[in-house]
Amino acid sequence: MGTEMAANLIRAGHSLTVYNRTSRPTPLTGLGARLAPSARAVAGAATITFTMLADNQAVEETVLGDQGLLSTMAPGQVLVDCSTVSPTLAERVAAAAAACGVRTLDAPVAGSVVPAREGTLVFMVGGEREVFEQVRPLLLAMGKDALYMGGHGRGLSAKVAVNTLLGLTTAALAEACALATAAGVPLDSFLEVVGQSAVGSSPYLRTKLPLLARGEYPAAFSLDHMYKDLGFALEEAHRLTVSMPAAAAALAEFTAARALGFGTEDLMAVARLWRRD
Repeated sequence: MGTEMAANLIRAGHSLTVYNRTSRPTPLTGLGARLAPSARAVAGAATITFTMLADNQAVEETVLGDQGLLSTMAPGQVLVDCSTVSPTLAERVAAAAAACGVRTLDAPVAGSVVPAREGTLVFMVGGEREVFEQVRPLLLAMGKDALYMGGHGRGLSAKVAVNTLLGLTTAALAEACALATAAGVPLDSFLEVVGQSAVGSSPYLRTKLPLLARGEYPAAFSLDHMYKDLGFALEEAHRLTVSMPAAAAALAEFTAARALGFGTEDLMAVARLWRRD
């Protein structure tokens, strides 16, 4: 996703220096980006640095590590982390950055690879409003909206809550299919009914019904990622004393599917727990 987002910044006329933590070649140099030898070199070349990383460990190493971004960023620079990590980590990053005079935003996104390519992501942003307003034009070069959620970590609080709803919806759809087919209703007929119902009019569900019909689940948003995000949601629920029994049940389902080896497939592969064919 980071590649698609960066490409839209270049198309909007911005000059980029980029670095990929993996050894995978980046097409961004073909669009005019300068390839840096390290993440530190990116921070040294930019006034605003964006990160899009896989998980808490990646953010801790890349931002907070001995050779991380904050070890080289100068006072007045801005760090915008678009990763989906725990809200408490975003708060820790903000505190560490403030000690260096660096200002931060947590800016996770709603949307996966296709919206990233099309520039239709929605950013949920936490941090100082002044910094949000400074960075907002760049966010709008990558997405259709950027919404301010509050102080540090609150962008991620919103993202974790949104993904909780996503996980519950997906698990409920899988269970509904299991119930209907166990009663003898043909899956294709049931999916057609769902598609024409009020709940089936959801753009999200419309992308998942064809996967269920085919029984194939190429990842748009992986089951592993949903497992991670529901874990963050329940950590936050524990910290804030919020009861979330439905989220806990959904996490149990995604955990079981992951244990069976479906983690790299789309999160809709949770339906494999119930399919009888």
